[in-house]
Amino acid sequence: MKTKQTIYFELDVVNSRRVKDNNQLIQQVKHVAAYLNELTKETQVMPFQIHNGDAISGAVQSVNTRNDIIKIYQSLTTDLIMHAMTLQFYMAVGVGNIDTDLNQTNDEALVNGSAVVLARNTAMPALKLTVARQIDKKLGIQTDFKKAPILLKIAADHGNMVVVEQVLLLVYEFELNTVKKRLIYSALKNSENWRDDLPKLIAIKNSGFQETDTLKQIENRARMLVTKADVQAVNKQLAVFEEN
Repeated sequence: MKTKQTIYFELDVVNSRRVKDNNQLIQQVKHVAAYLNELTKETQVMPFQIHNGDAISGAVQSVNTRNDIIKIYQSLTTDLIMHAMTLQFYMAVGVGNIDTDLNQTNDEALVNGSAVVLARNTAMPALKLTVARQIDKKLGIQTDFKKAPILLKIAADHGNMVVVEQVLLLVYEFELNTVKKRLIYSALKNSENWRDDLPKLIAIKNSGFQETDTLKQIENRARMLVTKADVQAVNKQLAVFEEN
């Protein structure tokens, strides 16, 4: 029987100081916190709560950390895309333990343990350093994180989470590098018959499709995406993670 581990999530808005509409920022951060609380309610050990204005933290317990991180990342990313969110988020993840008695307090400032330390002190600084290097063009570094709604970094006592980061980055950063591709993926990623599900794309509010786009044009884009194996190959790879 697998031992339960705690997954601690620390989210922060990328370049929040540059957001001109503070009300929009607050509403989108509230939406993300509420969505994560609903998504994780069955495994949650610490509610997702907002602190420092635009940061969110919370924790779940898991017996399959890779599977649960993938599910939360994919589900939240899809939700951000479907709601046409304008913010981009850092997501630092720590896998380990929480030593604080959460029956006494779930104040994020008072909670401690290896999962918290790994997220705050290892994953988040590394993530922000990557983005800072991307912005500083003088360094000549190959840039990442141009398109993905959520920038991910996972820290654990073992190194087998790196491949999860790489696959999710591959999906959302490089293969799904346009709004329309991401919308097609979000609608079809769990589809058994993608042709039957194409009309879903038409109904998506603020979907990124032009009014002149016909179902045939969208179908052609979807066929190209599926032919490139974005959906099928990625789901097969994630299934391998789940089996392991």
